Amino acid sequence: MNNVISFGNKGTIIKTSNAGINWTDYSSGFRNSLFAVDFINENYGWTCGAQGTVAHTINGGSNWTRIQAGAADDFLYQIDFINNSTGYCVGEYGKIYKSTNGDTTGIHCLLLTLQDIMRCNFSMKTLVGSAVILQDC
Repeated sequence: MNNVISFGNKGTIIKTSNAGINWTDYSSGFRNSLFAVDFINENYGWTCGAQGTVAHTINGGSNWTRIQAGAADDFLYQIDFINNSTGYCVGEYGKIYKSTNGDTTGIHCLLLTLQDIMRCNFSMKTLVGSAVILQDC
């Protein structure tokens, strides 16, 4: 695997196209820690993290557009897109956000519980955490 994107503390986004020999920084001013990434193909990808941050790329991670999906105190732990318009993001206090058009205008909160949701896979219809299981989201 030659192409790898890594995310992390204080909005770090780095990418290699030669199996890690060289890395390029694509952080572009992000300050919030990022916890998860999901690509549906080689170009379209999303990441999520602290303070309600979601970011989107349409060119394989070379450029990222930040979206404020949640509140400033939200921690979003996992993101899962099933195509280039429909995706879900889950996190603290059982918040589940859904996008219907791949960007900020389509993101809205579906559920709020008292327990965190740490992982999701909506194509497999699974959630991991102490929360309810949803159908037909």
